[in-house]
Amino acid sequence: MRIEMRIGAALVAGVACAWSLATEAKAPPKAMASVGERLILNAPAAVIDPKTHHLNLEIAYVKAKIYNPASGRFDEVDIRTYTSPRLRLMSAVPSGIVDLTPSPFIAPTIEAKPGDKIKITLHNGLAPQPDCYPHGMWMNTPHCFNSTNLHTHGLWVSPEDPGDNVLLDLKPGETHEYEYDIPADHPGGTLWYHPHHHGSTALQVGGGASGALIIRGTRKPTMSRNGEIDTLFAPAAMNERILVLQQIPYACFPGKQGPVDEDQSDYYPTIKRNTDGTWKCDPGDIGIIKGYAQLGFDPTLKGEKWSGSGRFTTINGETLPAFEGATVGRIERWRMIDAGLANTISLVVRELAPGAPSPDKLTAKQNAEWVKKYCTGAAVHQFAYAADGLTRGDIVDRDVTKPSVFQPGYRQDVLMAFPHAGTYCAIDAAAEARASLTLLETEPQLLGLVRVKGKGTIVDQAAYVRDRLVAAAKAARYDAATTRAVIADLMAGLKLTRFVPHRSLMDIPEADLGHQEVAFNIGTNSHVPPGKTGFMVGEKISDPADDRPYDPNEWRLLKLGATDEWTLTSRAASHPFHIHVNPFQIVSIKDPNGKEVSVTGEDGDMQYANLQGTWKDTLFVKQNYTILIRTHYDRFWGRFVMHCHILDHEDQGMMENIEIVRPGEKPLSDGKSAMPEMQM
Repeated sequence: MRIEMRIGAALVAGVACAWSLATEAKAPPKAMASVGERLILNAPAAVIDPKTHHLNLEIAYVKAKIYNPASGRFDEVDIRTYTSPRLRLMSAVPSGIVDLTPSPFIAPTIEAKPGDKIKITLHNGLAPQPDCYPHGMWMNTPHCFNSTNLHTHGLWVSPEDPGDNVLLDLKPGETHEYEYDIPADHPGGTLWYHPHHHGSTALQVGGGASGALIIRGTRKPTMSRNGEIDTLFAPAAMNERILVLQQIPYACFPGKQGPVDEDQSDYYPTIKRNTDGTWKCDPGDIGIIKGYAQLGFDPTLKGEKWSGSGRFTTINGETLPAFEGATVGRIERWRMIDAGLANTISLVVRELAPGAPSPDKLTAKQNAEWVKKYCTGAAVHQFAYAADGLTRGDIVDRDVTKPSVFQPGYRQDVLMAFPHAGTYCAIDAAAEARASLTLLETEPQLLGLVRVKGKGTIVDQAAYVRDRLVAAAKAARYDAATTRAVIADLMAGLKLTRFVPHRSLMDIPEADLGHQEVAFNIGTNSHVPPGKTGFMVGEKISDPADDRPYDPNEWRLLKLGATDEWTLTSRAASHPFHIHVNPFQIVSIKDPNGKEVSVTGEDGDMQYANLQGTWKDTLFVKQNYTILIRTHYDRFWGRFVMHCHILDHEDQGMMENIEIVRPGEKPLSDGKSAMPEMQM
C-alpha cells in the first residue's frame, strides 16, 4: 500500500508553481501541476509498513512570499502554518527528480484507501506562551494563539484518542501521535485536515494551515451493495486536480513587525492601506496575521476585513495560477476544498475572449472589471457528482445560472469537458447579498486561468460526459446485472444510485426518530458576561434566552445506534453548520416564508437547489431559514463538537460539546470538562 504526498494539493505542471515560493520570481506563477501527469511527492520516512501511512507534520512560524497582483510583486509574510520535512518531487518527465520546497500554505495531500491506517505525528513548533490563558479570562475570547491540535474534517473515524480528538491542547514544544483507523467501508471522497484548538483555530487556518485528505474508494458496486464512484471514473482516464481555496488575511503595519503572541484589540486602524482603503505592504515590510481583527468579516464595517482588504483567494497557495494539461476530449475531475474563513465562493468557468490583456498588476476592483469585460464566453458546465466528499444520488449539471457554491468547510467535486481549445477563466462570480455569507453583494474575482489544448469541438457537454461514463461502466468489470443497472441510471438523467455511500434516512417513520434543535445566535443574554458579545448555540429554537456560548462543562448527549432529525435555524446572520464524526442527509430547507427551496432553489438562491436527499457534513444555515437534516449514530461513540464553520465565530463561542453514548453505559463526559485547563 502506497502513500502519495503531493506538493500543495498535487498540482504542479512543470514545477513553476513550487519554485515561485522558493525563488525571487519577477512574475506571478505561470502554471500549476496537473495530477494527470501523476507527479508524486515521496517523503522517505512516511511509510511505516505496507498498510500504514505516516506523515510528520509541524506547525511553526514560516517566512514565505505571496504574490500580490495589485502591486505585481511578492509580499513577504511571517505566519503560523504547517510545514513538513523537505520533500522530493518524483516526476515522469525527462527532468527526472528535482528537490523542491513545498508551498508553506498547503500541507501535503494525504491519500489512503478504506481499511488503511493513517498516522500523523504533529509537533507544535510555535513559540511558548506562558500567560496565554490568564486566570479570569473568558474562554470564548480568542487566546493561546500558539496552542494547537488537529481535525480530519469529514473522516468517518473515532473522535477519541488517538483518533480525531479536537479537545486536545497541544502546547508549544509538545508532540502528539494521531492514528486514524479507516473503516473498510469508509466512503471514498475529498476531505481535508486543519487545526481545531478552541481560541486559535481561525488564526492558524487563516495562515494556510490545511491540507487535502483523499480516500480512494476501491469497492465495486453489486446489486446488493453500493460501491465507490472511483471504480466508475478509473476506466475513463480522467485528468484529476485537487484544489484548496484559501483566504490568507496577512497585513502590514508601520514600524518593525514580526509574529505576535496574542490579540491586540486596538491595532486594526493601524493596518497600512492604499488610498482606496485596501491593505498594502511596501517593499521590506513583513505581512503578519496579528490577531482576530484581521479575520472574518464585520457587518459594522460594511464587509471590511477580508472583503475590503483587496486580497485575492489563493488556490494551493498560489495567486492567479494558470492550470495546464487540460485537453479537449479528456474529462477533468476537480476536487475542490474551501479552506477559507468567511467568504462565499461561487465558481463559474467561462471562456476568455481572444486577445484579452494579462490580468496581472490589477487591483481587486480592476480585476472585477477585467472579468466583466473579457471572461464573457460560454460557461463550461460543471457536472457535480459529490458534496463534502460524499457521492450524490445523481449528477447535477451546473452552468452559469447554477454555479458551484462554497461556504467555509465545503467540498465540491465536479466533472468538466472543455468544449474546444483556448483559455478559460475560473471565476468567483458576483453574488447577490442573499447568497453571500456576509449578506453583501460581491464583485467577481478571477481565481485562475485554464489553458486547454487539442482539436475538435464538444457540442453537447452533458451528452459527452454521459457517453464517456457509460463507456467506463462497460469497462469497469462489474457483474453483468450491475453493469446494466449502472448504465440505465446514467441514461436516465445521470443517476448514481449504485454509488451513494449511506442508506437513505428519508423514509424512516417519525415514531422511530429522535429530535434535536440548533439555533445559532449572536447577542447578549444571561449566559454572556457583561460587556461581551455572545456567539451562541441554542438547543431550544423556541427559547432564545437559553442560547449559550461554548461551555466546556456542558454536553449534548446522543445515543449510539439512534437516528435523529435535527432542526437548524439562525437567529442572527448566517452560519455554516458543521458536525464532526457522522454526516447527515438533507430532508428539507425552507425560506422564512415556509417555501421549500432544497429542490429547485425557488427563493432564487441556487446554492440550495438539488440538495434534498443529499449527504453532507457542512451546511449553510441562512438567517430565519428552517432546515431539517437526519443523521444516524452508526458505530463511533465518544466526545466531539458541533460548531459554526466561520472559524472566528467558533473561537468566540459558537460551538457545542457532543457525546455519543453506548447503550447502558455512563457518559465519558459525566461531570468532566472537555478542556480541564479552561473553566468559565
